[in-house]
Amino acid sequence: MEVLKRGLLLLMVFMVFQRGEGQLFENFYRGTCPNLEMIVKQVVSTKFSQTFVTIPATLRLFFHDCFVEGCDASVMIASPNGDAEKDAQDNLSLAGDGFDTVIKAKQAVEIQCPGIVSCADILALAAREVVVLAGGPSWEVELGRRDGLVSQASKVAGNLPDPEFNLVQLNTIFAKNNLTQFDMIALSGAHTLGFSHCNRFSNRLYSFSSSSVVDPSLDPNYAQQLMQACPQNVDPSIAINMDPETPRTFDNVYYQNLVSGKGLFTSDEVLFSDPASQSTVSDFASNPGNFNVAFITAMRKLGKVGEGKLSQAFNNSTCPNVESIVRKVVEENFSQTFVTVPATLRLFFHDCFFELKMIAKNFLTSRYRSIASRKASCPSSLPPLRPPWTVVEGIDGEENSDGRPRGVRVVVRGEWKWWRAWRQQTVGCDASIMIASPNGDAEKDAPDNLSLAGDGFDTVIKAKKAVEAKCPKVVSCADILAIATRDVIVLAGGPSFEVELGHRDGFVSKASRVAGQLPGPNFNLSQLNSMFAQHNLTQTDMIALSGAHTVGFSHCSRFANRLYSFPPSSPVDPDLDPTYVKQLKQACPQNVDPSIAINMDPVTPRTFDNKYFKNLVAKKGLFTSDEVLYTNRASRPTVVRFSKKQNVFKEAFITAMRKLGRVGVKTGKHGEIRVDCTAFN
Repeated sequence: MEVLKRGLLLLMVFMVFQRGEGQLFENFYRGTCPNLEMIVKQVVSTKFSQTFVTIPATLRLFFHDCFVEGCDASVMIASPNGDAEKDAQDNLSLAGDGFDTVIKAKQAVEIQCPGIVSCADILALAAREVVVLAGGPSWEVELGRRDGLVSQASKVAGNLPDPEFNLVQLNTIFAKNNLTQFDMIALSGAHTLGFSHCNRFSNRLYSFSSSSVVDPSLDPNYAQQLMQACPQNVDPSIAINMDPETPRTFDNVYYQNLVSGKGLFTSDEVLFSDPASQSTVSDFASNPGNFNVAFITAMRKLGKVGEGKLSQAFNNSTCPNVESIVRKVVEENFSQTFVTVPATLRLFFHDCFFELKMIAKNFLTSRYRSIASRKASCPSSLPPLRPPWTVVEGIDGEENSDGRPRGVRVVVRGEWKWWRAWRQQTVGCDASIMIASPNGDAEKDAPDNLSLAGDGFDTVIKAKKAVEAKCPKVVSCADILAIATRDVIVLAGGPSFEVELGHRDGFVSKASRVAGQLPGPNFNLSQLNSMFAQHNLTQTDMIALSGAHTVGFSHCSRFANRLYSFPPSSPVDPDLDPTYVKQLKQACPQNVDPSIAINMDPVTPRTFDNKYFKNLVAKKGLFTSDEVLYTNRASRPTVVRFSKKQNVFKEAFITAMRKLGRVGVKTGKHGEIRVDCTAFN
């Protein structure tokens, strides 16, 4: 029994040391501060008994913290010079009760668990507790944040939504934080507990437009109530409830108010007045359960903002010229062959899209057998104490909300019988696609990757050499691939965008784990959406990214079935334009050399534009997975919109590319900076 206890202690130590930097877990403090949540709950409850403002103040504090530099409690910093994050103009209206709640909770936690729990985690827990106290849903809070080292007022401007934002502006600012329109609408529901100062919406009452003094979307009776509470030129410090019906209850009445023309801000009312978001508001107004579920999901996602943080300015101090160095190499390769463009773009996509979540192993044991003897008889029964394995505490047989198993647990069912080890391998945008293996078993050797053109690899390898000459061992291959991808898009006439940097290169590259990770040319819409959703990419993101096919090419074997063996009644896919079919058959006769490739955009194959979508409308989509975007009624409106409005497509493409670049992000100790992109250090 003593041996078993020692073994379990070793396992617990192992679990603690294997927790990855930047990763959040629900039971992060189980071994170091087990009563944490109860301590925070008691402090928040006491504060709530003193003033209801505790609730909206704490909830808004959490939101403002996460939207500026991530959830790192940087908003809590007090500066004698008045230049900290909390001193920014947009944060001056944050109520002191929110700060006081966190400060008191931190003091209480420090008494029992000194130097262990971050202020960021305490704020996250307090935000959950105030929602529950107001009658809202509870959820498990993922913990393990570190408090930030930077708090500057200058970093706040432009990072928080404005009360006059329209739907596009709201979606844009939430998308920067990896939150969808659906998440944004759900989080806006917290306004059911909120309050606002009169000057934040007075324009809707007294100076809306030249044709109407009062915003016509406001319910007239509600407008009169607001005018009585906030007469013109009133003291700007006066505040009123944002929910005029149930201001002290967390419920779905906020959405019912929107339907009734009682949204306080323009940014509230637009959620119902804009057809693109109206259906979600109506659903939440009618179904409180749907709202609660969506709110929980969105709050958990909000709590992860800044986890594995990337930054456009990541290399400013270590390699300030990295982007110009990479651009020069890309331009040189582009001048030699246009294939540089589609090859690099596809290389980036294939690298980011491979994200293996978890592998499980179970081992039956007896309470009479020690962990040490198990290790001797089954050496693979414990993951190695080195990257890329990460082992965390969890609950056997349960899953997180995103479907991932929760990790390791020694299971007690009367006696010790089972223990389960979960090995986590998050690949994503980590340049694992670049690794060359003498055994032909690396990621690039997988059948789905054999068609990747060598010009993409060559571009990254040359760019890495050029960067190493100026900034040795500073910039990852993953960052170089991300920059190069942006640059080839620009060279083809596409939009430019700021690339978020700070990726680390991965430790794993295996061909055996690629199958099923990439979309197939015969996928239907449901299959496409399902695969992209695994990477937090929406249907709109998927359609926008598919637009990159405008500069793509494909081997004949990838679509031959649409020309010669399409079931059941016709050998030719009837969704193909007949003239286009003839062109394809001429370029790809039956049984042609499978290495022959043709352009995916028959109209402007060397220009990054919206012709791809016009081709889909004209039945000239090369793959089934292209054409289905137009033939399926669920995605057709987006294709039509992109085909008519090139700027709308390009904006959506930029958003999707930035989200794609965040898939499986490794920072800190979770990866390395390879000296040679084709080999691990």
